[in-house]
Amino acid sequence: MESKRKIDPELGLFIYNIINESEYTFIQVADLLEVDERTINYYCSGKRKPSQRRLLKLIKILNVDLQSIPF
Repeated sequence: MESKRKIDPELGLFIYNIINESEYTFIQVADLLEVDERTINYYCSGKRKPSQRRLLKLIKILNVDLQSIPF
């Protein structure tokens, strides 16, 4: 059975990079977003997309420069 979810590797790579370049671990980010670590792994692989609200919260928590957002 094929999944109907669309994979977004560009968003996944962006999320992976901003977490990797931050002062936080992936586990800490998961705690701050109130999700489990597996969910963060799905986001980083592009297999799942965070909600807009959760993505904005992530960008705010990690203090991402708006100029670096690729979309």
